[in-house]
Amino acid sequence: MLEITRLRTDADALKAALAKRGLDEAALAGVDRALELDQQRRTYQTELDENLSRARQLSKQIGALYKQGKADAANAMKNEVAQLKSAGNELQEQMKQAETELETALYALPNAPHELVPAGTSEADNEVFQDATELPELNAAAKPHWEVAE
Repeated sequence: MLEITRLRTDADALKAALAKRGLDEAALAGVDRALELDQQRRTYQTELDENLSRARQLSKQIGALYKQGKADAANAMKNEVAQLKSAGNELQEQMKQAETELETALYALPNAPHELVPAGTSEADNEVFQDATELPELNAAAKPHWEVAE
């Protein structure tokens, strides 16, 4: 699975590497889709963090208002905190859904080949790096590897 940080920082190079594998434009669009889903997830995370921060601030103020005898203002803030928590739960569900979709999109993307790998779509496009079909000739006194290890 590709790392999302690599997608964020080097999407064009990643698309070029995946194109070497012979992927069509529809498959390469998966990179853009993953980036969109990541941005959406990050937006939900930011909104959720801001929402929780505001709820914590209001909760601290509620205690101070009760101490000052301002129960009406404290109850109004309690209602606002309840609304913030409800909205936070919805944001958390949306964020989880975005995370799931992002993970699915990342799983659908194949790994990028190394930069030295030649472009191609089949085994016939591969370059022969080293031919190991010839076996070395051993002399008659050669020992098997299990005897050499003793």
